[in-house]
Amino acid sequence: SRGFDMERTHLRDLERLSKLLALLSLAFCWCYRVGEWRAEQKPIRRLKHKRPAYSVFRYGLDYLNELLLKSSERAMNQFNHALGFLFGEQPPPITVPFAMNR
Repeated sequence: SRGFDMERTHLRDLERLSKLLALLSLAFCWCYRVGEWRAEQKPIRRLKHKRPAYSVFRYGLDYLNELLLKSSERAMNQFNHALGFLFGEQPPPITVPFAMNR
C-alpha cells in the first residue's frame, strides 16, 4: 500500500508524535482540497467499470508534486495559488492544464 509507515519513524515522544500527526492531517486535508478543486477544473477519468482512476487525495497530491517538480514561473504561481487553500482562499481556474502521468 502507499500508506504512511508510522513505525519507521521510531518516534517515542508523544509530543513529537502528536506534532507529526497534526502535520500529516494538515497535508492530507490540503491535498484532498486541491484534488477537489482540480477535479472541478478537469474531472478525474473513469475506468471501464465506472470507478475513478484514482482518489481525490491522490489527484491533489500528484498535482502538487507535479507543480513542485516543474521549475517554470507559471508552475510556481500555480503552487502559490494552491497554498491559498491552507488559508481558505479559492485559487483561480487553471489556465494551462498540466499533463497527469496517470
